[in-house]
Amino acid sequence: MAVSRGDLVTAAQYNGLQNRIQQVLGVGSSDFGYGQTVISSQVSGPGVSSDAEVVSAEQMQSLRDDFDRALKHQTGNNISIAQLASGDLIGADVSTGDLPNFTGEDTDGDGFTDFTLSNTVATKGFNDYLTIMTTLEAGKDTVAVAETDDSVLDSDQRTTQWNGTINSEFIVTFSSVDAMRHFFNAGGEIQIQGECDYSGTPLDGSRNGLWENMLGSPGLIRFGSTYTTLDGNTSNVTFPDGAIGFRQLTTSNQILFKRSASAGTYGDSYWQIEGRLDPNNTQRLRFVVTLVDDGPESNPDEGDKGSIEPGVVEPITAPIFFDYGARRALSTTFESNGTTRRFEIPFPSLVRTNTFE
Repeated sequence: MAVSRGDLVTAAQYNGLQNRIQQVLGVGSSDFGYGQTVISSQVSGPGVSSDAEVVSAEQMQSLRDDFDRALKHQTGNNISIAQLASGDLIGADVSTGDLPNFTGEDTDGDGFTDFTLSNTVATKGFNDYLTIMTTLEAGKDTVAVAETDDSVLDSDQRTTQWNGTINSEFIVTFSSVDAMRHFFNAGGEIQIQGECDYSGTPLDGSRNGLWENMLGSPGLIRFGSTYTTLDGNTSNVTFPDGAIGFRQLTTSNQILFKRSASAGTYGDSYWQIEGRLDPNNTQRLRFVVTLVDDGPESNPDEGDKGSIEPGVVEPITAPIFFDYGARRALSTTFESNGTTRRFEIPFPSLVRTNTFE
């Protein structure tokens, strides 16, 4: 609730705002919460607890520090609210380090003597916090790229020739259910990128050329809180089960991404990524990457699939490589009111349970 001009901030108003930043920056619930330590806390005012008690500058500064960390995570920018100091008076739209000038009158009949403020600063009033809080809530699912860190957690490959279907499975494990939720709430991603190490030209008419194009052209596949997206070419890419991210996962496999071959000689080939919540462990996610080379063969035996007799087997001989990685929130270390703090979320662990070989 906004504070009226000329009023000071009460404990009740402060606590309402502190509850909101706690939900975004702290443990939160559902799709709210980054899992970070919150510096500010609930207050009852000095002396006897009362919603009418005035909040101190030190308490508002702690709130500012929490806002600063959340905003930097979301936008990469530091907060525009000025630093507060002991002795500052925090008003609705302005604050000051000077004592108020009491008029000796109570013109609004609220039981308190009216006052005026001098030498005010317009960038650290309580209502400035309210404006930024609304921005932080609206932007809770965003993260500045500069405030993240990427890492390859594991890799898989196939160096022997193949046809038919091959797959690679891996599990991603978090330290707790909340840690998994915080990872994705704060912009975390599971990342998958494939490559066919073919020395020829993609789409040169060969089976190896087909697979180099199919694996390499989508680029990096990103699985986030509410999305699966890609950095590269979207040609022949579909999302068969819809827009799936962490919050849409179930305990049954869903197809997160599919890249099909262009129509033609090898038009039945494709590769896809499936994901699900582990039904036996609530702290785990399971992913399957499947490559299907389903022919038909080239002209001499067109109509017969690659490894099915009496067709002439035309295998993929170029090596297949996949990297499995993650993006986490990791804000650069910065100074906040003289105290070094950072925004950091741990990487999960990743273990392959099946290999392309």
